[in-house]
Order: sequence, then structure tokens, then C-alpha cells
Amino acid sequence: MKKTAEEKEKFINAFEKEYGHKVVSFELAELKASSAVFNVLKLRPQENTDFIWGLVVFCKGGIYFYSFAQDNFLSFYVRKSTGAEEDVAQCISLSRLNCTFKIPDRHFLDFLFPRKKHIIKACFTDENKNSCSLELYMNKKATDVINYFTISL
Repeated sequence: MKKTAEEKEKFINAFEKEYGHKVVSFELAELKASSAVFNVLKLRPQENTDFIWGLVVFCKGGIYFYSFAQDNFLSFYVRKSTGAEEDVAQCISLSRLNCTFKIPDRHFLDFLFPRKKHIIKACFTDENKNSCSLELYMNKKATDVINYFTISL
């Protein structure tokens, strides 16, 4: 447990130093979007996927999505043998996109889809005035963390 607390503190200190905002909290999440939205966000999911795992970082004055470099033994070996570029950490400011965050409307059949309780939908407009959206599948229930989104903006 001590190691986990040390790693958490190390991440918080590094994040605050890099981005200049005091971290209030962070939550594990999966960011799911279309390839067009990933292009707008300048995020790169792993090949043939429509999601990125990472942390939603709530700061005083901003909300970020931070994805760690995804390197394991197999991906390292494949990358070295094919000459593919190294996987790097990715971070975007959801606040700068002027996202609106909401919990999707509930349906009476939601009990068939338990993950739906964890979704927070974010909508924003890109520089060409196109409407874009993404979904954050939070580790905790959406109702437990939605207030962090309004407090950090």
C-alpha cells in the first residue's frame, strides 16, 4: 500500500509540475470516441480500437485526460522488430475544449447494460464549428463523480 501511495504522490507532483495546475483528484476512465474525434483531440488510440485508457485529472482550474504510455513486453518486441514509433503518454485539456459534461438519459432497460451507470458524455465544438462528442467510462459510477466536472471548470 505504501508503494501505491508513493506512486500516486509521484504522479501528482510530476503532473502539477508539467501542467501548472494543482491536482484535486483523479479517476480511472476509458475515453471512447470515433476516429474523427480522436483526430480533433490529437490523441492516438492503439491500432483498431476506439478507446484509450487513462486518468481524468481534476485540477483547480481545469480537467485533463491523461493516458500513460502503453508499453508491455510484447508491444516492445513488436515495436523494436518493425521499427514502429515508441508509445508516449498523451494528455489533453478537456476544459480548453469547453466541453459540456452530462450523464446520459436513463432507459428502463439499463439494468441489461451495467456499464451504462459509469458513462459521462462530453460534447464540444471543434475549430470548424463541427459538433463532437466522446464518452468517458468512469471506474466509479457517473453519479459519484459528475460533481468533480462542474467544480473543476
